[in-house]
Amino acid sequence: MKDQDIIETWLRALSQALSSMPAEMRADIVDEARAHLEERLAAGLNADSALHGFGSPEAYARPFMDDFEVHAALQSKNSLSMIKALLKQTGRSLIALLGLLVALVTGLIGLASAAMIAQKIITPDQVGLWIWRGAGQRFMCLGICEGHPHTPDLMGVWGYAVFVLIATLMWFVCRLSLRLALKSLVRPKKIAGA
Repeated sequence: MKDQDIIETWLRALSQALSSMPAEMRADIVDEARAHLEERLAAGLNADSALHGFGSPEAYARPFMDDFEVHAALQSKNSLSMIKALLKQTGRSLIALLGLLVALVTGLIGLASAAMIAQKIITPDQVGLWIWRGAGQRFMCLGICEGHPHTPDLMGVWGYAVFVLIATLMWFVCRLSLRLALKSLVRPKKIAGA
C-alpha cells in the first residue's frame, strides 16, 4: 500500500470517528490533519512515521468529540445533557466529578425540599421546625418530624416559603455547578499530534 493510501485510509477512519459532529466541523478537523500529514510526507517521512504522533483515528478524534459534546451541552442549557457530558468526562477529570457531586447533593436537597412542601400540604402538623429540650439536651428537627413533643412549629405557614426558597436555591446551585464544571473543561482549539 502506498504512503498516500495509508494516510487516506487513516483520514477516512478519522472522519468516521467524528461522524456525530456536523459535517463542516468534521471536514475542518480532517482537512487540518490531512495538511499536517502531507507536510510530514513532503518532509520525507513514510506514512507510519507521519502517523506516529497522531495515534489511532479514534484516539485522535476523542478530544474533539469531548469538546463538541461539552459545547453542545452548554449551548443546550438542558440539565440532562450537561449531566451526560460530565459523566463521560468523570474518568478523566476531577473537575467533572466534583461538578457532578455538587449537582447531585444540591439536587437531592432541592428535591427533598420540594417533597417537604407537598408533605406540609398533606400533613402540616408533621412538617416544620421544632426545637425542644429533653434528657438534658437540646433537639432540633427541620422537615418531617413525627416524634416531637407537643411544641409549636416555629416556622408555621412560613414553612412553605422556606422550603420553596431552599428548593429554588438548590436548583440554581445545581445548574451553576453543572455549567461551571463544563466551562472548566473547554479546551483551547488545537490539533493534537501536530
